[in-house]
Formats: sequence, C-alpha cells, structure tokens
Amino acid sequence: MERKYKLIKLLEGLEMVSTDNNIYMHKETLAFVMITDENISTYENYASGELNDLLDWEKEFMKEIDDVLNRHEDDYIRLPDSYFLHDHKIMENFIYTLSEHLRDEFLSAIFKKGAFRRFQDLLIKYHLRDEFFEYKRKIYLEKLADWCSMQGIDYE
Repeated sequence: MERKYKLIKLLEGLEMVSTDNNIYMHKETLAFVMITDENISTYENYASGELNDLLDWEKEFMKEIDDVLNRHEDDYIRLPDSYFLHDHKIMENFIYTLSEHLRDEFLSAIFKKGAFRRFQDLLIKYHLRDEFFEYKRKIYLEKLADWCSMQGIDYE
C-alpha cells in the first residue's frame, strides 16, 4: 500500500522553496534536501572531475545530491517550485479580502519595484502579518492538496 503523506509535513518543505532552489523529501525518512542552482553547478563540476578541492562536508553533500538526482531518485519526492506557488498572486488575492481603503494602498504597493518589501511593510503598519500568513498557509495547503492529487500522491 502506498504511504499517505501529511500535508502539514509537505508544507514544511514547501515553505523552504524559493526561485533558486528545489526541495526534495525522502519518502521514508521524510527528511528534506534543498538543492540550489549553485549546488547543481558545483555538483556538475565535481562529478566531471573538474573540482577536487572540496571540504569533507561538501563532498558528502555532493554524494547526497547524486543520490537525490541520480542513484536513488525514486526515493525522493520533488516538491513544487516557486512558480507553482505564485506568491505575488497570493498577495494580490489577500488584498482583495481587505477593506476598500486599505486595498488601494496595498495594490499600489505590490505593482511597484520592491513589491514584497512594500507589502511586508504595510502588513506591519496595519497589524495584518498574522492574518496574511494564516491566509497564505491555507492557500499553500490547498495548492499542496491539488498538487498531490495531480502527482498521484496519497495525502491526509
């Protein structure tokens, strides 16, 4: 029987996702492995023999990357990437739950340079951080459930 994964555990890994990394979860141990674009570049140089002066812990990490990507890839689940999450859209949808007088200020902020910083500043100013992060967490769990269904992953 296929293992059922707890969405809350998958959420832990999902919260580590950014635009320059991928998160993998070991199917049995539930341990997460974060692999950045820079790690991939280092791994490729190491695997080709071009890079030999790594520290012991770096060599161990290169072996772990090899396990995740090549030797034991079936033992890992690659979590969705940052494009799947679409944090900017989550911010925008949250704004539409606010009162009209706040909505205009927030919308103006997220369509300018530094949108995430401006948004965070407004959350703090209006004491809405907790409310936003609870909203975001709910959306992430919904997205995870949809993703699990699309991937054929049993969850609870």
